[in-house]
Amino acid sequence: MTDMPDKLATAPNSKTPSGAASPVSSVVSRKPNEPGFSTIRLVAGENSEELNDLCKELLDFLKPRNVIERILISDFIHNEWELRRVRKFGSSAIPAARPWSVSRLNGHKDERFCDSPLPKGSYQAGIAGLEAKGYPLEDIDAFSALSFASALESFDKRASSLELRRNAALAALEDRRAQSALAERTIDATADEERPTMSMRDGE
Repeated sequence: MTDMPDKLATAPNSKTPSGAASPVSSVVSRKPNEPGFSTIRLVAGENSEELNDLCKELLDFLKPRNVIERILISDFIHNEWELRRVRKFGSSAIPAARPWSVSRLNGHKDERFCDSPLPKGSYQAGIAGLEAKGYPLEDIDAFSALSFASALESFDKRASSLELRRNAALAALEDRRAQSALAERTIDATADEERPTMSMRDGE
C-alpha cells in the first residue's frame, strides 16, 4: 500500500489562532511527489484544520491504493469542501443582501446605491429608522429573500451539482474496486479449476 500523508493541508502563515484563514485568501498545498492531490485555496472564514481533518478522515477510511484512487478521492474532497462552502455562503447571502434592502426600503434606487445609508455611513441609523416605522430586521431579511430569490436559488443549484459530482467520484472509486475484486476472484477460480487437471496429469 502506498504511504499517504496524515495532512494534505499546510497551515498558512496568515492563519489566525483559531485556525481560520485571514481575510486574504490562503493556499492549502499538497506535499511534493504526491500525485493525485491538487491544491485547495481557502477563503476568509474557512479553517485549515477542518480541511486537514476532512482529508485525514477520508484517507484513513478509503485508503487509496494507487494514483487513480487518489485522484478520485481528491475529486471527492474538492467537491465536498466546495459544497460546505456553498452552503455556508447560502446561509450568509440574506444578511449580505441587507444593505441593498435597507437602501431600497429607504427609497434609494439600485443605480444610486452610493446615496444609500451604507456608503453614507448611516447604515445602523437606516435600520433603526425602518424599525421605528414598524419594519423590524426580520422583515428586512424577508424582503432580501424575496428580492434576491433567483440569486439564492443559484446556491441550491450549485449545491445539487456538487453533490452529484462528489457522489460520482465515490461511485467511480467503488466501481473500480468492485471490478478489481471480481477480476481477482475470477483469476482465483480459474486457478482452482486448473489444479485438479494438473494433478491428474501428474498421476498419469
